[in-house]
Amino acid sequence: MLENLPKKVEGRMSEMSQFRRKTKVRAMGIGLIVTLLFFLLMFKSFTLQVVDAEWLQEQAVKYWRSSSVLEPQRGTITDRNGKPFAYEGRAYNVVAVLNSKADSYVEDKLGTAVKLAPILKMDVDQLNKLLSKDGVYQVELRPGGYKITQDVAQQVMALELPGIELVKTTKRFYPNGSFASHVLGYVNLDNEPVMGIEKDFNVQLEGKAGFQLFTKDKRGYQLAATKASLEKPENGKKIILTIDERIQQYVEKALDEAEREFHPNRMSVLVVDPNNMEILAMANRPHFNPSEYWKGISNYVNYSVGAPFEPGSTFKIVTLSAAVEEGLFNPEERYQSGRLKVPGGIVPDVNTHWGELTFLEGVQRSSNVAFAILGYERLQKERLFQYIERFGFMKQTGIEVSGEAAGGVAKDIAHVVPIELANISFGQGINVTAIQMVTAVSAVANGGTLLKPHIVKEIIDEDTGAVLYQSQREEIHRVISEETAKQVTEYLVSTVTSEHGTARKYEIPGYEVAGKTGTAQKIENGRYSNTKHIVSFIGYAPKDDPQLLVYVVVDEPQLEFPYIGSKVLAPIFTSVMQSSLQYLNVAPNSEMVVVSNQAQSYQLPSFEGEQVLPTKKMLLEQGKNVEVVGTGDTIIQQYPRPNTVVTNEQTIYLLVQKPEEIPIPDFTGTSLREVMEYTSLLGIQAQTDGQGYVIAQSIEPGVKIASDQVIHFRLQPLSGPVPGQGRDEEIEDISEQQQQEGNSEQESQDSNEGKGGQRETGTIPFE
Repeated sequence: MLENLPKKVEGRMSEMSQFRRKTKVRAMGIGLIVTLLFFLLMFKSFTLQVVDAEWLQEQAVKYWRSSSVLEPQRGTITDRNGKPFAYEGRAYNVVAVLNSKADSYVEDKLGTAVKLAPILKMDVDQLNKLLSKDGVYQVELRPGGYKITQDVAQQVMALELPGIELVKTTKRFYPNGSFASHVLGYVNLDNEPVMGIEKDFNVQLEGKAGFQLFTKDKRGYQLAATKASLEKPENGKKIILTIDERIQQYVEKALDEAEREFHPNRMSVLVVDPNNMEILAMANRPHFNPSEYWKGISNYVNYSVGAPFEPGSTFKIVTLSAAVEEGLFNPEERYQSGRLKVPGGIVPDVNTHWGELTFLEGVQRSSNVAFAILGYERLQKERLFQYIERFGFMKQTGIEVSGEAAGGVAKDIAHVVPIELANISFGQGINVTAIQMVTAVSAVANGGTLLKPHIVKEIIDEDTGAVLYQSQREEIHRVISEETAKQVTEYLVSTVTSEHGTARKYEIPGYEVAGKTGTAQKIENGRYSNTKHIVSFIGYAPKDDPQLLVYVVVDEPQLEFPYIGSKVLAPIFTSVMQSSLQYLNVAPNSEMVVVSNQAQSYQLPSFEGEQVLPTKKMLLEQGKNVEVVGTGDTIIQQYPRPNTVVTNEQTIYLLVQKPEEIPIPDFTGTSLREVMEYTSLLGIQAQTDGQGYVIAQSIEPGVKIASDQVIHFRLQPLSGPVPGQGRDEEIEDISEQQQQEGNSEQESQDSNEGKGGQRETGTIPFE
């Protein structure tokens, strides 16, 4: 046993030695790992504190802080008197939650679609398709449920449909419906301006977004010890147009009536103040409702500025003015009417049997031969085109509306042949726009100065009240002398007052009108058509101090032969001009009123301060229509205003009580004119949607309202066509062929509008 002891000790020592070696290796390994971990920790610390410090700080700030965009309010568009045409208002989007894991979702898809369809004005199948989408949490019910009004939103919520929710948003509102739609343009459902003032002045209208920044906790609430950073949004600017809402109303009403009766391809009416060229009204047909721009017409062109056409005889004002200015027009000089041979063709009068006429009679009868002599033979090409260009044709006017056309002739002036020059002298073979015609004739009306037209009056920062832009009277140059302008005006007045005048139907009781008719044959298959025409009338009044100029253009009205343009034009012009002059309190000519009495028109005296009962009795005995407004004994105010020329058909309103004390009546069934007259008397702001007769009003009958409140009316036309005017009218245009087929001399005397020169080639280069 002792012999074996050393061996055992030796074995034990060997084991201990191995254990120590293993322990040392493990210790070294652990030390190495710890060292590596330490270096990794140091590297990570260096990376976090130095390399990624800036990025981490940014991420922390993003986590701690929350920001939200503050949308600006789009600027308002108003008329010259502050009446809103377009404004930003509260709206709602209808959203359907489709996820079955949500607290409330659409389970009965078809039933929901059936209930929503009539409110959102959408097809049931269309709604059901939207509600049946797979793999989406929610869906917007466009287009009917997109940006709906509060009234519609309330109807939706009243159904209490599971999964149907409303999301607040904003929408562009056009309170007057299709009123001045081509001028305003529209903002689509995606908040993109598409046309008109909305697009042209989008930079001013849209404003600038702001933001709000604050520090939050993990639940998203702002920390109490921190301050929020706020940059307020910059709201859009207010655009004030030169348009006058009341005059625009007169135009819209007249166009609606003409459209129902005559069904033309298109129509345009412009009303301007010729003394500063501010556009007081601009309207076209067909038109559209900016609130529902996706409905209605396919062509959104503003015909007043962007659709050139051959003007016909209204253009003779330019030739006449140039000839008078150059001393080439003698009203008493005689010439042979009927036909004028010109190299390349023949210029005929509509009546080839007039015989010898004075040049003034030629103006009154709208003789093509007379104007071909003045333009082609006397002024000649160079001088005539100098005046055409000086009157503002062949180029844009510069009005603040996009899409303006320049018009002109189809070829270089140097290559215009004699027959073409003769045709241009009386308004054929040259293309113009309505705004160009208005600008040119306004130069005659205001004494000879061409002015730049304006439709934007002011741009205002509503937050500060600062006026950022204000239109001014802009003179381009003098076209003709003041004396020439007066002479031309007198000649144009004679076309209205003379027994031979083409414009006899455009007389207005109490006011001397200067004007010119026009009937341009349209081109069809390279030749002038005898059945398709553009008829127009341009006139201004009063003669000695023109306050308004009205231009009416109607393309292919549905008129039976003989083609009488005044049937459609005269009611539009006279109603717009007379109503507008009365609205502007332009005093009538008392001498003309005496004559007008024979036609049951008279100058209204002042009744203000008189006792109401005897005044009403007197007026009723005279066959007048009278309505007393309020309760009282003394007349406080009247409408129409004193000294206004009125007809026996008009209603005289006598106010006998303070407006704020008078309850609003039930306007249902009343016409637009009656609404405007009544609200004008009470000083109430009225806004209308639609045309025709009142079917709804925003304030219940019997409620008293202050003058600063606004009452909204919804109007709708009566069904069926409006009866025609039923008046005997002069024949303005009949074809030469019909003349040659046996019309009597007396019939020919009434055929006052010319037709285009006949070219040997039978082609017209410019359509």
